[in-house]
Amino acid sequence: LREAAVEAYRLSVVVRATREHRRMTSAFYPTSLWLAPSGDALPTAQPNALPATQQTRSTKEHSGASTIGEKSDDSEQRVDQASSEMTDELGNSFDTLYQVHNRLGDGVTASVYVVTHHETGTKLACKLAERKKQRFAWKRIDEIIRHESKLLQSTGVHPNIIGWRGFFTGSHRIALLLELVRGGDCQQLLQRHGCIAETTVLPMIRQLRDAVAHLHSCDVIHRDIKLENVLCDTSSFPPTLKVCDFGHACRAKDAAEELSFIGTEGYAAPEVVRGPVWTKAADLWAIGVVMYALLANMLPFDSNRPWIQSPDMSGRAWWQVSIEAKLLLVSLLETTVGERATLDSMQRSAWLGKASPADGEATRTLGVEQSSASSPRLQTHRASVGGGQTPWKSKAVISTNTSTAYSSDSLGCLAASSGSARSAG
Repeated sequence: LREAAVEAYRLSVVVRATREHRRMTSAFYPTSLWLAPSGDALPTAQPNALPATQQTRSTKEHSGASTIGEKSDDSEQRVDQASSEMTDELGNSFDTLYQVHNRLGDGVTASVYVVTHHETGTKLACKLAERKKQRFAWKRIDEIIRHESKLLQSTGVHPNIIGWRGFFTGSHRIALLLELVRGGDCQQLLQRHGCIAETTVLPMIRQLRDAVAHLHSCDVIHRDIKLENVLCDTSSFPPTLKVCDFGHACRAKDAAEELSFIGTEGYAAPEVVRGPVWTKAADLWAIGVVMYALLANMLPFDSNRPWIQSPDMSGRAWWQVSIEAKLLLVSLLETTVGERATLDSMQRSAWLGKASPADGEATRTLGVEQSSASSPRLQTHRASVGGGQTPWKSKAVISTNTSTAYSSDSLGCLAASSGSARSAG
């Protein structure tokens, strides 16, 4: 990081010096040295290679306004364009197969776009990383996206896991194609509705449990289950969930080799924060955090030391929540790994054993009817479950009036980035 910072500073000095030199010498040298001839159109990327916004930026860069080392020669630009071509394992060209449309959002490692297959018209989500944007971390980002693609592909098809659709690589770009889910993620759901009714949360948690069970049967630990990484297809009721973002996922047999914290504060299990010790039980803890957040519109813990406090269930949001749901939450948020709920015990729990509300019933609403229960205004409570009496102030997951902002790290549709939790790793 220090070397990267030094290199970035050096480049900024060079850029400033180059701009000043161009300004001072503009009276002595023709502008054709910096700009393309007025009669010739600047070469741009193919329409399906990049969205219009990036094509405009690319054109500005070739104009010589703010970059150094541009190639004004047409032949060199054609070589530059060819080097950015991406192909799959069969040699198919990405730019030939897909048309790139609007950008859903930008993340730390990549940007997410909507793409359409030229022949079938199928719309997909494309997680695209470019080398020029990640100059110093390109090797690591390339490894992460390749790992994510390989791991997701190995898990096969499941109705509650984001679908893998393709993988394209090139010397300057890398793209992961995923199923496009309309409706956003669970965090956006809370943005729109506040607390979610228990009758709606029940089938959602059942789907999340099934998705994690499938991953664990494939010997995969997700390690970053959170509201932003659980997508919601709200075209049906109850919403269909899709677990996404496998950038931190790993094989269970490889988890013991991880010596640093990976995941998101607020969702990480106590043994992970203290250890880190990675087991499949960490995903069960994260399911409990997601369940709590959906019911209460807040995260159960406001610090990175969740083992010193108990989740509060005494506020107004919990007045209509059944005792069976609370008991399951307590077992999921058990700080001792050996006593924490398992996938099998979840399946046998009295709460998940309840019948889901039929489509068309009066319970079709997502939000809790009482405005006091779904209010984004959160107050300080005292923990009252599990015997703890530690005072603490819960984090609001998101205000119901906050506008949605898409983020590429949550993939495919993609997860909204509210900044409610800081992702690490």
